[in-house]
Amino acid sequence: MDDDDASLEADLDLLRTHAGLDRQRILWRLGERGEQVVPHLRQIRREGPGRLRAAALEVLVNIGGEALLDQADIAAAERLVRIKVRSEIPTGIDACWNYWICVRGHDQQGIMNALGLAAVRPATFALAASVITEDSHGADSGLFFVTPELNGWTAVIGPWCDPTDDDRHEEIRALVEQLSSRCGEAPAYYFGSQNDGSAWLIAQSGRTIRRYNELSAAMAIGQPLPIERQHLDELGISGNPEDHHDSDDDMLLADFHLDCTADIVAAAMSIDIVAGVSADVVVRGTGLLARVPGASTTSIPPGSYRI
Repeated sequence: MDDDDASLEADLDLLRTHAGLDRQRILWRLGERGEQVVPHLRQIRREGPGRLRAAALEVLVNIGGEALLDQADIAAAERLVRIKVRSEIPTGIDACWNYWICVRGHDQQGIMNALGLAAVRPATFALAASVITEDSHGADSGLFFVTPELNGWTAVIGPWCDPTDDDRHEEIRALVEQLSSRCGEAPAYYFGSQNDGSAWLIAQSGRTIRRYNELSAAMAIGQPLPIERQHLDELGISGNPEDHHDSDDDMLLADFHLDCTADIVAAAMSIDIVAGVSADVVVRGTGLLARVPGASTTSIPPGSYRI
């Protein structure tokens, strides 16, 4: 074994035995070695040492994503997903910038057909959270997550669902209205969990009954939802919140935006995918990673993932 290979294995041992930020720094350092270490990582996957196999797999995915894995590793990961989804308790998915559409009912395939989506593979919530978080921070995998039915709702999660997008917000509105005409109700949400804004779009029976974006009064449609009205009344704000943008009520409106965020609205109107559902949630089906219309890739890009 040459010095480079010995150094790589020493770092893999550190990755295996450290946790938290120290572990992340080690992973970043290993990733910076680039594709020159791929042959040895693959050798470790095939031949050992056994204690380093899991760490080698993690570094391979971090460097090159699914494209660097051989079929045996892909098959092993897919087998682990199939095992874990049987007993998995759904967890929240907080990608900092969070976008999702909810549809009443369990017609997962019908929802994907209506949106023009193609299923890629089953996924746990842990894997989906990893993929969506990478995407929200610029990975642009073209993938998103379609949940199983959760307490009567199916959610479609990923940046493609953004109801505030400058170029696509009317397209998203039309899609949500189409879904609501099929399923009765279909809200869409944006929630920036680092105080980066909130928006919601609520469609029922084929038409938009409410749209509100705290960053753009011009996007507002309809009258405040009951959950909005509750918070407005508690703060003594009359009328609609969009009427108070750029007014003397800036501080009251700021309080409203702190109290009535998209995750709060989602919990009242459908399901909050950021905080997640309660432990006694009724789950029906299996979550799927799916591909957005026009995306050519079906593989997971470089990044750090959990199953």
